[in-house]
Amino acid sequence: PDVRKDKRYIKLLDSVVTEFVIPLISDKDEIIGVLNVESDKVDGISARSREELEIFARELTKAFIQNKYFSEYLKTNQNEIDVLS
Repeated sequence: PDVRKDKRYIKLLDSVVTEFVIPLISDKDEIIGVLNVESDKVDGISARSREELEIFARELTKAFIQNKYFSEYLKTNQNEIDVLS
């Protein structure tokens, strides 16, 4: 769809005509980020691209969550890590 025809759309760039936004939702149903893809063409993001972007968004969400848990692990186990180093 053409975002220029949507009165709710907040324009930041004049060149954006199509936008596809995917929320990154954690395993606790919390929004931890957003994947935003824009195009300067009407219908510039194909159905196949949207499907692939949704897969990418799921994998990106998993990576963010794993990084969060790993960071927490490092913080809580820093003394043991220092001993092993």
